[in-house]
Amino acid sequence: MNQFIMFLDEQLEIYRRQEQELLAEDCKDDANFIKIKANVCGICKTLYQVACKKEEEALIASEYTRLL
Repeated sequence: MNQFIMFLDEQLEIYRRQEQELLAEDCKDDANFIKIKANVCGICKTLYQVACKKEEEALIASEYTRLL
C-alpha cells in the first residue's frame, strides 16, 4: 500500500511542478490539462486509501466475529 501511495505522491508533485512551469511560460491550456491529471491522481489516491481502510475494517470485524 505504501509504495502505491508514495508513487501517487511523486506523480502529484511532478504534475504540480509541470503546472507551475507551464503557467510561467503562459501556456494556460496545457497547465489546465496537467492540473486535471493531478486532480485525477489525487482522486485515485483518496479512493485507494478509503478502499484500504474499508478492507482493514472488514478484516478486523471478521476476526472479531470468528473469535465469538
